[in-house]
Amino acid sequence: MKPNREIFLFVLLVICVAVIGILHTITPGHMILYHDTYRRLSYFPITIGAILYGIWGGVCLAILSCLSFVPHLFMFWASGPEAYYSELSEILFYLAAGIVIGLISSRENKLREKYKTLSEKLGRSYKRL
Repeated sequence: MKPNREIFLFVLLVICVAVIGILHTITPGHMILYHDTYRRLSYFPITIGAILYGIWGGVCLAILSCLSFVPHLFMFWASGPEAYYSELSEILFYLAAGIVIGLISSRENKLREKYKTLSEKLGRSYKRL
């Protein structure tokens, strides 16, 4: 990927995270269906970031998603520990998704580079023959 394109896509993913965080914050707490939808939507930028940028992209976008989720957590602060801890556990899932998908993507990228190098080496050997 070209550097300008990489930066543009990363900024676009950060904007998506920010928009989801804003939607969480401005949506009233009793609109559970919307909040559930926003929580699920938060996995998309994390996953895309992890696939495109590896472990650092997945973790970075997971952390940004966690930070954008914090204002939403304050809505549940007064609801009691069960509701609050349930919401708080989502942060752990964001981080886990970023790490796991990022590790898988980083490993796949390393293998791709290894096989590309091997293919080029075999191509040169073939030409010599």
